[in-house]
Amino acid sequence: MYIDLEKKNLIDELEKITEIKIVSPLDFYNWLDSLLGRKKCLIILDNIAPTQYANIINFFLDNYHVQYKIIMGLNYINPKESSKIEIKNFDAKQVAELAKLRRLDIDEDNLSRVFTLTQGIPVYVDYLFKTNRRPLNYELVEVITSQLAICTTEEKDLLQSIALNKILYHDFTEELFSTFDIGLIMSLSSKGLIQFEEITKNIELNSLIAEQYLSHLKNEYVYVKLLEYYKIHSQENFLELSLRLPIAIKNDYSTFSQILKQLYNDEKYQYLLYLGEIILQNGPQVFFDFEKIIDVFFDCFISSLLKIGDYNYAKDIIDKINDCDVFDSNLIYRNVRTEAISYKINFCDLLHLTNSFQDAIENLELLLATSTLSSEQQERCNYLILHCKRHIGEDLSQISKNFRKLSNNSQEIYYQIRSLYSAFSIDMFQGKKHLKEKFAELENKIDSLQPGNEIVLFAQRHYIIFYRKCCNDLEKAEKLLIKNIKSLENSKLRILYDYYFEAGELYREKFYFQSSKKNYKASYDFYDKAIAFSKNVGDTNLYHNAMIGRILLQEQHAKITQEDLNFIHRAIQIEPLLNKVQFQLTYYYLTHDYGMLDKLSKYARLLEYYDTSNIAQKLSKKQSCFIPLTVM
Repeated sequence: MYIDLEKKNLIDELEKITEIKIVSPLDFYNWLDSLLGRKKCLIILDNIAPTQYANIINFFLDNYHVQYKIIMGLNYINPKESSKIEIKNFDAKQVAELAKLRRLDIDEDNLSRVFTLTQGIPVYVDYLFKTNRRPLNYELVEVITSQLAICTTEEKDLLQSIALNKILYHDFTEELFSTFDIGLIMSLSSKGLIQFEEITKNIELNSLIAEQYLSHLKNEYVYVKLLEYYKIHSQENFLELSLRLPIAIKNDYSTFSQILKQLYNDEKYQYLLYLGEIILQNGPQVFFDFEKIIDVFFDCFISSLLKIGDYNYAKDIIDKINDCDVFDSNLIYRNVRTEAISYKINFCDLLHLTNSFQDAIENLELLLATSTLSSEQQERCNYLILHCKRHIGEDLSQISKNFRKLSNNSQEIYYQIRSLYSAFSIDMFQGKKHLKEKFAELENKIDSLQPGNEIVLFAQRHYIIFYRKCCNDLEKAEKLLIKNIKSLENSKLRILYDYYFEAGELYREKFYFQSSKKNYKASYDFYDKAIAFSKNVGDTNLYHNAMIGRILLQEQHAKITQEDLNFIHRAIQIEPLLNKVQFQLTYYYLTHDYGMLDKLSKYARLLEYYDTSNIAQKLSKKQSCFIPLTVM
C-alpha cells in the first residue's frame, strides 16, 4: 500500500482508500484485517510533511503489529514564504523532571540518548516516557540487515558486546574499551554501525538501534563472557542480562534472589523499578525460570514502589496479583504466592501509607498471631503497628514507652533507630520534660551511621522540628533542612515530601516573625510540592496537613474564604484523633470561637497533647502565637 502524503492529510487519504469513517487508528486496522486476514502488508508513506510527523508516528506506533511493516519517507519543506514560530523544546532539566513523573531514573548519559532520539521535542519525550516502549526505527531495519551481512564474525561479536552494554542499566563500554580490537572498532565505524571518536575513544550507539542489532547477533560466547565480567563488576547488569538472555544457560537462581535482596538493602530502588518495568512489559526470556524468583522479585519491586511513594502503582500491582485472571505481557501474576509473609507485610504497609491505619493494625496483628515469622519480620510488624497507633494518636505516652522497648530489644539497627526517634517525636509533640537529654541520646545513636543513610534522613526530620520547637533556632533547622532536601531530591525517597512539608512549616514560622515575600513564597512553594504528591498518591495525612498549613500561611496576610473553612471541617470529620485535634484548633482559631478553644485546651490536656493544649489556651485568651502542624 503506497500513500503519497505531499500536501495531504493521512486520515483523509486513508478514508479515501478504505471508504469508511476513521475515528481512531483501530478503525483502519480492523478494515485492514478484514481485507487481508493473516496476510502481511507493507505500508509506504511518502512525502510526509514535518507538521504531520508526530501524529503519524503516534498513529502507527500505538497500533503497530508484526503483520504490518511501515516505511516512512520524510519531506523536508522549505517554503518560500513563511512566518517564524518559536517552539521551545525541553532542556535537560525539564526532561529529568518529566522522567521523575514517569518513575524513570535519568542520568547524564541517558539524557544525551533521550536528546539524540527526541531532539527535546516535548511530544516525543512525553511519548517515550509515558509508554516506556521501544519504538522500532523502520527505516533502518533493512540497512542494518544488509550492513551486518558484510561484517566478519569478529566484527559481529564486538558489535554484540557493544550493543549489550548500550541497552543495559550501566554502560561499561568505556571500562571494556582496552579489551576491544581498535581495528575492528574502526571497521564497524566505517560501515556506519557505530560512531567512534578516535581522540576521546568514545563509542556512541543509540540504544534503540542496539536492540535491532541484538535481534540478529546472538553468539553464546559473547553473552557468557559479559556475564562473567558483570558478575564481578555490576550486580545490576549481571541480573538484567541473565533475565534477558535469548539462549539457554545454567542459572543459579538462589544467587539472583540474593542479588535482589542486596540491591533492595542497598537502597537501589530506582534500579529495581527499572528492572521491574522491563519484566512487566516484556516478560523474562523463555529460557529463564522466572517462577523461581517471582516472590522475591515482587517483594523487592513493591517495596521499592512504597519507598519512593508510588502507592497507586503499588496498589495496581497488588490488585493484579489478587486477580488470578490477570495476564500482563505473558507474566502470570497468579504465580506469586499470596501467602508469602513479605507480600502480606507489604500489603499492610500500603494500608498504612494510604492512611487506613486501623485496617493495617488489624491485619498485622492477625499475621503475628497466625503465621511463623522471622525475627526481622516480627520487628517490622511490631514497628508498623506502633507506627500506625502513633498516627492515630490515642494513648501516646504508652506508645512512646513501647517504641523505646522495641528499640532496646531489636536486633536490627534499622528498627532500633526508627523506634527511638519515633518515641522522641511523641515526647516532643507532647511537650515532655528532659527533651534535650533524649535528643542527645538519639543524636549519639545516629552519629554512628553513614551520613547519607536512609534512616539518618528519616531521623533528622525530627532534628529539624527539635531545633525549631525546643531550641528556637530556625537558622540551624533551615540549614539541615535544605541540605537534606538536596540529598533526597537525588534519591527520590518518599520522605522527601515530608521534608517539603517541614520546609513549608519552617518558612511559615519565619514569615510569622518576619513578613517577607521571600519567606512567604518559599513556604507556599514547599507546601505546594507536598500537596501535589500527597493528593496524587492518596496520602490524606500529609495532604490535609500541607493544605491547612498553606491556609494558615495565607491567613497571615489575607482573608480566609468559606471554602478554606469547609476544607478544614471536612478534614476534621475523617482524620484520626491526633490530626482531628490539631485541625479543630485551627478551625476554632480561624472562626474566632474562643469558647471552643478553651474547651479544646482542656481536652488536649487530658490526651497529654500538652503543646496543643497550651497553644489553644493562649488563643482562647486572644493572645498571638504561631500554630505548628505535625505530620507524625
